Amino acid sequence: MLKFLFLSLTYWAIYSNVFLEGNTGRPAISDTLFFSHAELSTVDRRCFQFLAGYRLNSGVFISNYYSVIDSLSLDLNDDKLTDKVLVLEPRSLNPDATTCDLSFDRNPKRLLVVVINAPLAGAKIREVYKSVLSDAGGVLSHYDGIHVTRNGFKVVHTAGAAYAWEYSMEFSTGKNRITLREISKRCSYGDKSDSLLFRYHRLGLDKVNVPDTLSNQCNCDAIWSKLNSK
Repeated sequence: MLKFLFLSLTYWAIYSNVFLEGNTGRPAISDTLFFSHAELSTVDRRCFQFLAGYRLNSGVFISNYYSVIDSLSLDLNDDKLTDKVLVLEPRSLNPDATTCDLSFDRNPKRLLVVVINAPLAGAKIREVYKSVLSDAGGVLSHYDGIHVTRNGFKVVHTAGAAYAWEYSMEFSTGKNRITLREISKRCSYGDKSDSLLFRYHRLGLDKVNVPDTLSNQCNCDAIWSKLNSK
């Protein structure tokens, strides 16, 4: 019975007004975010409760496979209404929280989800991005928060102790698009540090790949070497 329910909901999600996780980054208007998984036979039965269920958050339905670990309220399209930016984490990046086998998710991604509040239609998911947040699990994620700025919002990642880095991306918001405005990077060794600032002109978030940068320690090796030699 449970498997039948899961298959029915999968069919409904594919043919209804939903935003499939695989459509990441493409503008769309929908009221549901669904985790798509084609090979149902590989899914542990104990995982069905996460894949078949939904919960309401910020006016939209989100698959139980995701946890909302952070959120931000701001006007994203200059219409004087409060919108939302959500940070979602798949359960496969926090496997200790469940007993089911999550190995079917071979490429888990944290998602940045843009929810627009429309005057008549209510809350709708406008975009989903999967390359602007760390995709590492646990303490290795280095995700350190999302914050409102004068021009929009910023996402911060940090790591390290003696050798440390901070990587901050600021995004501009407009009527129909979110773009990367600047990246600031600070590499530290002990009480010494060096910072770099990179500015961009309306760079789309689909061109950003943060996991690659973070996996290389934000390219701080050369700066650490210089600081260590002083």
